[in-house]
Amino acid sequence: MAIRPAELFVQDILSGQAFGSNVEFISTTTQALQKLASSPSGIYYASAPQVVPQCSIKPLPLGRTQGQ
Repeated sequence: MAIRPAELFVQDILSGQAFGSNVEFISTTTQALQKLASSPSGIYYASAPQVVPQCSIKPLPLGRTQGQ
């Protein structure tokens, strides 16, 4: 069974807590990055190869352990 990115975010970043009621789910990385470019307080969870080539946002690296 594959785990969807939203489930990984809940598991790895939110430690199992649910998303807030104001969370908007965007279906594609391209759409999400376009929305983020005009939303200074927004976040999006994706793999580095999907995000790093984009010039409209600044990625924030996350890892499971320090130095990862």
